[in-house]
Amino acid sequence: LKHNTWLTKEHILRTKLLPYFENKKMCDIRAKDIIQWQNEQISYRDEKGKPYAPTYLKILQSELSALFNHAVRFYELKSNPVVKAGPLGKGKAEEMLFWTKEEYLKFIEKVKDKPYSYQAFQILYWCGLRVGELLALTPQDIDFDNKVIRITKSYQRLEGKDVVTDPKTPKSKRNVSMPDFLCEELKEYLGRLYGLLPTDRIFHLTKSFLHHEMTRGAGKAGVKRIRIHDLRHSHVSLLISMGFSAVSIGNSNYKKLQNDLENLAKSLQSNKKGGMTVTSVQNCTRFPISVLKYCDWVESINTTVYGRSVRFMKLTKHGYETVERLKMMRDIRLSDYESSSNRQRQALIRLGAYMMLARAKFNLEPVEEEIKKDTKEVQDILDGKEILFSPYQTLEFSVVNNAMNIVLEKSNAEETEKRLSRITSLYTKALASKTQNMAIDKSVNVKKELITDDVLSFSAHVRELYKKEKSIRKITNIIVEEHIKDKKTEFYPLVETLFRIIGVDCHKSRDGVNGERWDAMIRDPKRSIPIEIKSPTEEMHISIKAIRQALENKIILLSRKTYATDEKCATYAVGYYPPNDRAEVSDLISNIKDTYGYSIAVFDIGSLINVAANIILFGKGIDIEKLYGLEGIVNVEDIKR
Repeated sequence: LKHNTWLTKEHILRTKLLPYFENKKMCDIRAKDIIQWQNEQISYRDEKGKPYAPTYLKILQSELSALFNHAVRFYELKSNPVVKAGPLGKGKAEEMLFWTKEEYLKFIEKVKDKPYSYQAFQILYWCGLRVGELLALTPQDIDFDNKVIRITKSYQRLEGKDVVTDPKTPKSKRNVSMPDFLCEELKEYLGRLYGLLPTDRIFHLTKSFLHHEMTRGAGKAGVKRIRIHDLRHSHVSLLISMGFSAVSIGNSNYKKLQNDLENLAKSLQSNKKGGMTVTSVQNCTRFPISVLKYCDWVESINTTVYGRSVRFMKLTKHGYETVERLKMMRDIRLSDYESSSNRQRQALIRLGAYMMLARAKFNLEPVEEEIKKDTKEVQDILDGKEILFSPYQTLEFSVVNNAMNIVLEKSNAEETEKRLSRITSLYTKALASKTQNMAIDKSVNVKKELITDDVLSFSAHVRELYKKEKSIRKITNIIVEEHIKDKKTEFYPLVETLFRIIGVDCHKSRDGVNGERWDAMIRDPKRSIPIEIKSPTEEMHISIKAIRQALENKIILLSRKTYATDEKCATYAVGYYPPNDRAEVSDLISNIKDTYGYSIAVFDIGSLINVAANIILFGKGIDIEKLYGLEGIVNVEDIKR
């Protein structure tokens, strides 16, 4: 036990526990006594009228509970009254404050008048050190050649003495990279410290001095006041904004990392709707990263950073070639377009469209002269580079069509009606061709290895309903109606249960597992199937969004290889009701198949319940082998029951 930890525990025992319980035997203390003590701690106010923080109350209760647990374990005390009394305080703070990069830069300008303050805050922010780690630094901890700071110890002032100990945790011993500018600043600062020995502490500051400087700088800069420790949170925010993943930033303490991410996510928006979710923060780069891997631009490698193995992405040969080509391109943004003359705008639109066609290997000989004229018109903007610009994604269609001299024919009402009729007819045919009919005609029993408590409970419910209704269709409708208000927490396990009854090893994804982008997975040694699920509280009818996410799931699974699969195997979207606009969904599924070669199958919950009920009651199900190659909206052909 570290000396400072011992002092903290001793202080709590002496000032918070003994004054209340010292005249009572532990065996005589009851839950009501604990509750009275809890109320006293909750009602406490200091000289400024401030109560104990919820996290501190939690610490007080933990220390008291530990004493009783020890007595239960070694001295035959019957039970722990703290447990019966219930919780006190909270394990984590309500809100985590941090500075954005812009806020920090405003702050640091205001403390430049004191070089020691300036340099200390620079290291805390850009390197993410704890205060104790900063104050323990010596010149021999700084490796200017490799631009790293070696963290091996921590400084504290205890009982009037300077105490240097190991860092907070074993994994806190690490090497921290320094930005180039910070490396130069620190080298210059150390050069100004006369007579500094390699083993001397660099910063002879106190925590109270740093707190005072934080208040002074924040006030002058007009930014919110945060704690010293919040600079570590600000460092995490900086790394995320630079594109680092949460896992590469964190350490093995995954729970703490999740808590920090939750607080960070809530702080990322100032609206009153709760900010961003953790998943939203993590998803900002997840799909693009998978696309980079799928396109063979990057590959995953493991390397040692800060003393632990971390997975990074490394450019492949093809990736390097792509980067080099991008360097030869001029990326045109909307601001570039809007600052150009009208003639230049027209030329940028045409060149952007033509070069996209050229990269797709289209023959541009018919427009070569026009390309030369347009290139000359915008030569000052492109500066001899190839244009990188997608006009149809940036501008209104009518603006692009006008520049490209594309004229859309106007039609009268009668012609429009005929055209819509033809389109509807085509969509109806497409829908029919993309609807997969599955017959319930195979002898099937629920596999023993797939039986769970949920499977047993659902089976019993189906049998009980059949005693009353004697109709599969009625049973299906009743169960569908029972789940109309389901949230994710109820609906996802239902989908898992139904697929297990049908005969496949389905597992819903665990909450907080960053690597599982899909909502559930049918696990198979060779042909695993990712499942995108939409509960009725998310959307009543399966939408275009669900289809796009099902495609993302397939790409990510092929990229990460979390489970074995192949390109021919389907990816699923499961929802409450079938798609509202079946033609539109079927058309998108068909386009995805034609473009990417991936099959997407769509199930409504009623169809899955129908199949599961037939298996439970009559031992009749579907051909499992057909599940792997399904495409389109699945229609279950009910047997005549």
